[in-house]
Amino acid sequence: MAYKDPELASLAASLAANTAIARLDGAGRHARTAAARDARWRKYLDLVDPDRQMSDTDREQAARHALAADMARLSLIAVKARKERAELLGAGAHGP
Repeated sequence: MAYKDPELASLAASLAANTAIARLDGAGRHARTAAARDARWRKYLDLVDPDRQMSDTDREQAARHALAADMARLSLIAVKARKERAELLGAGAHGP
């Protein structure tokens, strides 16, 4: 079913994709997501050395650090959101 609401359409597409991937075996899941993983890795390689001036070893190490920094940034955002939510829920439950 096509949804006109972008949020519903996005959720429906995510549901369909995850359902299809869940039905695959390990090798199938790995193959299905290989292009996305490769593109994401290229993003970090391009981010740290767009002109390819570094050695392959240095570029890959810098890309790993850039990826780790992004993951840490996302973790920080998630922790802050959970704490803010807990404070809001706590204030609502114990407020005046």
